[in-house]
Amino acid sequence: MVILQTVIGALVTFVFVTLLGNWVLQNWQQRSWLNQQRFLGKQTEYNALKDLFEEIVSLAGRRITRMRRLQRVLRGGDDELVKARLEEYDKIQTEWNDRLNSFYVRLRFYAADYEMADRLEKQIQNKFVSIGSRLEQAVKHRQEGPRPASHVVTELDNNLNDLYRIIIVYTRDMLRYIEDIKKETYFGVEVKLKINTLELFPTRQLFVALFKPRIQTHRIIRTAIDLGEPKRSCD
Repeated sequence: MVILQTVIGALVTFVFVTLLGNWVLQNWQQRSWLNQQRFLGKQTEYNALKDLFEEIVSLAGRRITRMRRLQRVLRGGDDELVKARLEEYDKIQTEWNDRLNSFYVRLRFYAADYEMADRLEKQIQNKFVSIGSRLEQAVKHRQEGPRPASHVVTELDNNLNDLYRIIIVYTRDMLRYIEDIKKETYFGVEVKLKINTLELFPTRQLFVALFKPRIQTHRIIRTAIDLGEPKRSCD
């Protein structure tokens, strides 16, 4: 009887341990898979934003270059050269306008604060439109009559220089933004312990924070995976 009880007890223990082990393993595998999917999703967003940045910078640079090339021949005597430069400018302008709405949509999707999309519209696109309008008027004036006055060409040159500086600043700020996304995705970000960040801290880290001096704010590094799942855990 004792032997039977021992065997039954061992069998029950074996079954319990097996079921518990399988449950733990399945939960660990599921959690690992979800974490991997979160990382892949964040990585995809980072790559998409980086590609978008390269698209905007390349096309904006090509457009302002074509505008400069056209502006610089306005007072020359080669009508065919002016016509060729105008065709080049018209082509890049059409390409930019065709893709502009896509730029706005993707910037608002991947850059959540909308700042980069708003700046693209208000600081760069509006300048492209106003300077382009004056440039086209100068070309039309040249084709219909005398060459545009030197002060008109000089003013266009100054306007294009201002626009170039705006594009440089925009490019710099967007590059910094993308670098921040890259760090968050691959290396994590530092999170300070505050009331509104409590949910990002594992229980173990909250316990550790109890023994930190008040003057020293407790910090941890959270990866893109962790930020995607802001629930506390004991790990």
